[in-house]
Amino acid sequence: MNKSIAFILSITLGALLVASGWAPYNFILGPMLGITPILFWENQWQPSKRHLTKTWFGSYLYFALFFFFVMWWSKNAAWIAVISSVSITSVFYASFFTLFAFIRKHLKNKMGYLSLLILWISWEYVELLDWDLSWPWMTLGFSLADHHPLIQWYSYTGVLGGSLWLLLCNIFAYSIFQAWRNNRAFLKPRLRMLLLVSVTPIVFSLIQYISYDLPEKKAKFMVVQPNIDPYTEKFAGTGGSLTPMAQLKLMLTEMEKNWEEDIDFVLLPETALPDMIWKGAFEYATELKTLEKWSAERHNTNIITGVNYSENVALKKGEEIPFDVKRSRYSGKYYRNFNSAFHVNPEGVQGIYHKSKLVIGVERLPSYFVAFGRYLNEFEEDQTATEYNPNNGTQENRIIFANRDSSIKVGPIICYESVFGEFVTDFVNEGANVLGIITNDAWWGDTPGYKQHFAFAKMRAIETRRSIARSANTGWSGFILPTGEVLARSEWWTKTAMVAEIPLNEEKTFYTQHGDFLGRIALPLCVLVIINAFIRKIKNKSALGKIS
Repeated sequence: MNKSIAFILSITLGALLVASGWAPYNFILGPMLGITPILFWENQWQPSKRHLTKTWFGSYLYFALFFFFVMWWSKNAAWIAVISSVSITSVFYASFFTLFAFIRKHLKNKMGYLSLLILWISWEYVELLDWDLSWPWMTLGFSLADHHPLIQWYSYTGVLGGSLWLLLCNIFAYSIFQAWRNNRAFLKPRLRMLLLVSVTPIVFSLIQYISYDLPEKKAKFMVVQPNIDPYTEKFAGTGGSLTPMAQLKLMLTEMEKNWEEDIDFVLLPETALPDMIWKGAFEYATELKTLEKWSAERHNTNIITGVNYSENVALKKGEEIPFDVKRSRYSGKYYRNFNSAFHVNPEGVQGIYHKSKLVIGVERLPSYFVAFGRYLNEFEEDQTATEYNPNNGTQENRIIFANRDSSIKVGPIICYESVFGEFVTDFVNEGANVLGIITNDAWWGDTPGYKQHFAFAKMRAIETRRSIARSANTGWSGFILPTGEVLARSEWWTKTAMVAEIPLNEEKTFYTQHGDFLGRIALPLCVLVIINAFIRKIKNKSALGKIS
């Protein structure tokens, strides 16, 4: 077979295998084996003078295919979301993979493959830090999200532990392939090593899963799924056909139909109240007042609802306009928007939390993009100038929403925030004994997108050992136990309000206390191993010079 065709076929197969680990396919062997083709080709290219160039372009294609197979569904929101996330993220992954090739060349096999573990975990950790161009959805350990009985050890390591395990499986699987091709005397010991590496964490996890006792203390939650189309019904700015009050009445109808006595908290989805509510003007927010009244009629039930929230911003003359601040084209006044969660009871708004992990492109842009746009249209000098600036405000600290006696303390997580494990632990460290996720997964249609997003919540439950109540506009709403087991789940595009009693937990896991420690260990090691490789390269050049 032509070498180029073999390359394309093998890396496409490898990318498909890795991507098959993500929901809804959940093929666990895929990510355990799918990296081996690019490891094979990197080894094939090593004798070439263009070794690093071939590695970069070859691995770029591999990662681009892998990421596309995982993320293709985001084209339902916008093709640019697919193209930008795949193309940019692949650059970073191809670059660290090329660094691995460089290190392996100069430090030989054992240190080389150890460096792959260090580089990969380091980069995934950097992605999870959520900077301007990060997109951590493709973190390798996420592919295990739906195998909750097998990943109970995430309560110690978080998702990076899953990535480390899968990388080890791939490296040992590749070493078996190399032994079969080159020296079969090594075949049996390497098979034993792969068996040990692959089975040990699974056995440990199953023991944890079987022996874990759910906390006895419980609270009763309702989650509402109204199924309001975000493209045609929800938002006035896109021609929404349902008024905000009509949307609220739809939700209240579902709540009435499924109501049970002694419900402690009701969760409404992200932006359930889509009309902008301004700071200091809550008394004019009809939908908010309706919720307060409804709560009073239902024995003071606590309600957590998604809200579009805004506040005016006072700027002094000549003061630089912050990148998350916008200017009204009509009044010329400055304001800041938030994607928020409100805690409501009969006494009014008891707490406000602002979403602080924002989706790039629709909720935030890098500050230099905003600055360049303002420079081009002379935004600060021309009071009539407009700009594209989706940047929302955020808040520095996590907070909790508690009932009257603080026996139930909910960590309010909004949509994309549930992707970030260490970030979610901040709610628990603030005292949350249960987690509430509100989201709108309708943007992607009936695709793997909402299934993957729901699966990620299972990892957050395991990492923190907290039950999760999840309210989605549509997608999957439901309840998840601290073991990652799904207690109840809605169906796609089904109007409903679900009720369940879920355990409350006060204990903190190792991961809750230490977060992504694997990433923090790997990052300095990454620097050291790169420096070591460059030193070895210089020494080798010097030795060759003396010989010649």
